[in-house]
Amino acid sequence: PMTTRLLRIGVALLGLSLSVSAIASLGPSVIVMIVAVLVSTMLVTTWLGRSIGVGPGRGVVIATGVSVCGASAIAAVQGTARADEDDVAAAIAVVTLYGSVAMIVLPLLQSPLGLSDVSAGIWAGSSIHEVGQVVAAGGAVGTAAVAVATVVKLTRVVLLAPLVAALQWLGRNEVIEPHTKRPPIVPLFVGGFVALVLVRSTGVLSPTWLDRISTVQT
Repeated sequence: PMTTRLLRIGVALLGLSLSVSAIASLGPSVIVMIVAVLVSTMLVTTWLGRSIGVGPGRGVVIATGVSVCGASAIAAVQGTARADEDDVAAAIAVVTLYGSVAMIVLPLLQSPLGLSDVSAGIWAGSSIHEVGQVVAAGGAVGTAAVAVATVVKLTRVVLLAPLVAALQWLGRNEVIEPHTKRPPIVPLFVGGFVALVLVRSTGVLSPTWLDRISTVQT
């Protein structure tokens, strides 16, 4: 569908919002934390889905949506998880509902928990589902928070590529119907996102062009 194509193009162009140096600036401890949170959330959510009787396809798309980047992650793993439209709709409902709640609640918890703007930004970027939700939550805290929250969030998006590859590898021996095309190891738009992160890192694009592309991406 056209909506899916537009979503995937937007996700790929999002790669120009992040550079390798921005990821490195987070520091090893934050990067390790991001990976640990993503992996643990993916495993726990998938286990919980199986425990309550959610179908395997639905469990995987929900887990990926809450672990990585919401609707774009759901679109990336739909084929690999063999999830149907109802599964995708349920997963999008989950990330929209709980991501919206987190977007409002997390900034309100900053003061009671005694968090700095940077710490609050790291928390928002590593836990809230959609990029837009993260930006909104960080903006409610302050300029420093929204900057670090966005970098942390986009670092999670980078991890979508190895996650999709891992899911595809784990399911490579599953029996599928004859003549059924297997989904790619990494979807083209996810590979495009990573490639554009590398392009941004080279510095070949001027700030003017980056602003124009950002408008198109949004």
